[in-house]
Amino acid sequence: MGGWDIYCAICGGPFTGIYFRSGNLPRDKYLFPLGPDSQEAAPQQEDDEIRGNVGENEEHDGNGHHNADDDHNNEAEKEDADEAWSDTDLECCYDDAAASRVESHWMNRTQVLGYNPDAPGLQKSFLSGVGNGENIEYGHLEVPSGGDDSFPTEDLFEGMASLSGYTAYDKDESPCIPFHPDCYALLERAFRKQTSRENIDQDTLYRTLIALAGNDELSQKLNVNYGEPEPPLEQYWVTERGREVHLANPLKITGLDEKLNKLPRSDTPPASNSQIPSWFWEADSLPDDLNLSALSTAIKRWASFDVMKTSLENIRNGTLLGLANRRRIWGVLEQLAGEYAAAISSSGAQHAPGSATELWIKAHAINRQLPPTMLPNPLKEKDTRQESCFFVKSWNDADRGASVELHWNSDGALVGITSGVSLFGNSQPLDGRTAVVTLPAGDWIQAMTLSFDGTVFNLSSCADEEYTAWIAGITIHTTAGLQHEIGSTVGPKRLLTVSPSNTFVGLIGQTDSKGISRLGLLECPREEDTKSPPVPEAEKLLWKHEVLPSQIRALPFETGYWKFLPLNFVQQEALILGTTQEELSRVSRIGVCAGVSGEVLELGRQSRTSYMPMGLAVEYEGQEIRKIGCYNDEHINWFDIDGAAGERLTRVGIGMNELPKRLEFVTSYGRHSQQFGDPQSNYVDWQQAAEGEILVGIAASFGYPRGHTLGTTSINALVMQMPPGV
Repeated sequence: MGGWDIYCAICGGPFTGIYFRSGNLPRDKYLFPLGPDSQEAAPQQEDDEIRGNVGENEEHDGNGHHNADDDHNNEAEKEDADEAWSDTDLECCYDDAAASRVESHWMNRTQVLGYNPDAPGLQKSFLSGVGNGENIEYGHLEVPSGGDDSFPTEDLFEGMASLSGYTAYDKDESPCIPFHPDCYALLERAFRKQTSRENIDQDTLYRTLIALAGNDELSQKLNVNYGEPEPPLEQYWVTERGREVHLANPLKITGLDEKLNKLPRSDTPPASNSQIPSWFWEADSLPDDLNLSALSTAIKRWASFDVMKTSLENIRNGTLLGLANRRRIWGVLEQLAGEYAAAISSSGAQHAPGSATELWIKAHAINRQLPPTMLPNPLKEKDTRQESCFFVKSWNDADRGASVELHWNSDGALVGITSGVSLFGNSQPLDGRTAVVTLPAGDWIQAMTLSFDGTVFNLSSCADEEYTAWIAGITIHTTAGLQHEIGSTVGPKRLLTVSPSNTFVGLIGQTDSKGISRLGLLECPREEDTKSPPVPEAEKLLWKHEVLPSQIRALPFETGYWKFLPLNFVQQEALILGTTQEELSRVSRIGVCAGVSGEVLELGRQSRTSYMPMGLAVEYEGQEIRKIGCYNDEHINWFDIDGAAGERLTRVGIGMNELPKRLEFVTSYGRHSQQFGDPQSNYVDWQQAAEGEILVGIAASFGYPRGHTLGTTSINALVMQMPPGV
């Protein structure tokens, strides 16, 4: 279908694709005639007002008067214009007599409200800086950070981040909500009027707006009524000549001050200004003796727009296009304010912190990661809410011991966690159950291992179905080294930890009536200067059997550009060669099972078979074999390693295309293996241990369905501090 435009969530207008007629446009080519030949001709003063900025090719003197000496040149230009511009051409460009290019520049400025689950603070949404509307392609916008602490700065390239508007092709990306900065300023005014709240809760606003974006694969706007005249929201913005009202700035109303100064005064003080609409805030700074009845009548005329007439005809009847556009947009904002107020109400009462310690904890608490924990993703569901729940309000709460209740629904999904009077999620699931873990004094939560269940972990084909996943069990790890297993803990696992120098103080995440769709730990330092380390790569991954041992470090990996599933739900498997001198000396060879990934059409229209790794194995002396992925004796290729003589694996090369397509190895003896998989890849990601470390294994995920097998979706090296004797 090619590309597409995305539109401002607030006004429904475009960020680009606005076309004007340039140069001399003969008057009889307007949709209706201007000047004395028109049956509805306006006074000359109004006509001059209407035409506004001149065309690029017209010449005027310093006082704005036409230069008669150049009439002969202009006549020739008009003849050329008549030939170059057909009636169809004119329908496809705006009339700059009604709205000039300069006046519409506010629409080329872009800002977004986004969501970053990796933001360290409690607030996960961010308001970007202002970008250029011309930099929008295939639903992606380029915007600067704007200084918001929650902005995903790791995505910046040359100071700009490319973000997906309304819907995201990348299954691990949270889409953003785009709008014009002037429209957002209008939203802030409207929300203060409608909700009686001075500040906007950004997380709640994002949740409100994204729920209105719909679940379509291609969303271009919110599912709201954008009023009359309705913006032409098609695959691309449709220029409707005569609808220049959509381009008029709703904040800065051209010609309003002059008209206000002409209104009559009144000797009688008004009883109230209730007859003045809430969107006309200019009334707040008008003289006290202004005749409000006359003002009310004038506002109705200035803000009216007859959809059966063009913008110029409406201007002739007294309409101020900016005010008419503001009135239309205010109707959108009233809808959004109602949804926002309902979302604020559903999130529960906000209790003010009490003690100084509680204030400290809430001000300094951080969350280092907030992974998704449910499929399908309910991000755009109306009852999804962002929650922060504090179990610790004083340090004594963490030291004196406590009971933790875990609530499960009838399907075995975790839906809530309670400690004392603090509840995260839901506490009374229908036909569910509650389990209780009692922690003694001096022992507290240090980490949680989440165990999962669902159809997403039983992929067998590339069928187009809605996969499911949920938290089926939790293992609570305590500061005393104890482990408490609750629920079903046999499925894939993800580890959430608290920094060694911090204290667990609560939970953060997203919840709805079905369960917990994101879950993270809140942690807080007891001293202000304490810094938290970054989350280890292994803790960002979902492990098929057991989480990676703490002494082993996973290196970051690349994924290519293809994703069948969100990587957060693709299971990682670890092929550990050994963690001791004795184990590593027994390694005799490492193998790769490569399978067909498809047919590739090469230049010259000759196809070839493409291969990719499907499984990995290591063999030890005595023929013991460890394996991950799809292991097949008939399709495995081996690379010998003389572990007994001290030869070690030192480098792993991952050939990347849309997926990891090949593997190759280098040893401490400088020997290179053959290339396992597709020899033709875009580039090779070489991974090796840092100084003082040793490569001890390979991790891989297999989430690419190929018939009854699964192809590789990620490969990365595993390293650890060099063990004694190596």
